[in-house]
Amino acid sequence: MESGGTGSETKGNTVPKFLRVTKHHLPHAAHLCLVSTFLEDSVRLWFQWMDQSEYINSTWSCGGLLANVLVRINLLGQLGSWLLILSRNFVQPACCALRCG
Repeated sequence: MESGGTGSETKGNTVPKFLRVTKHHLPHAAHLCLVSTFLEDSVRLWFQWMDQSEYINSTWSCGGLLANVLVRINLLGQLGSWLLILSRNFVQPACCALRCG
């Protein structure tokens, strides 16, 4: 009836082995999950550029040129911050830019 202990040893080694293999990839996956909303919003801005520009122009009455500039600033700010967070460079300022923007 003795199992020889190999089952519990295998289970005991599985978690540390998994963590050892994935520890370099998990921070990137976590950052991607955190900024996925901003990535989706950037893609939406790109494909609905005219709608966003017209909305800003009609809401603020600022003119088409300024509305386009504001949409462009928003898009570049989101994409730039998103890339900085994923590359793990300047994470604090990039998070602040996403939060304030």
